[in-house]
Amino acid sequence: LIPLDSNDISDDAAESLPKIFAPILALLQCVPSILANVIEDCVTDIKSDQIDVARKERILQGLLFFLKNPKLTAIFRAEINLKILRSAARCIERCTASGPLDTIGGTFSIEVQVLVGFDESSEA
Repeated sequence: LIPLDSNDISDDAAESLPKIFAPILALLQCVPSILANVIEDCVTDIKSDQIDVARKERILQGLLFFLKNPKLTAIFRAEINLKILRSAARCIERCTASGPLDTIGGTFSIEVQVLVGFDESSEA
């Protein structure tokens, strides 16, 4: 994944990211189930002990990039992705808590809650 932290890329590169990801966004909009598979694969990698912290951070940055894209809001809120996204947020928050990815894991969880709302069934 392309590093998405503002310290890692130039302003020109940041402006070109939407153009670079346009085909991926179009595909995700046309086939919402692909997003569910991507989320599940990302969670599997984040849970893995075989993946280093830097790569996990890039995975989370990539997820946040797509999560914050207004063109994908409806896709994230689609029933097929909603449960998987909420489950991913809980899992990522657990896996990253008290570690080097605590902040970005918490940010991901908060962004999911802002986008799709709280899952009342998990709060009970």
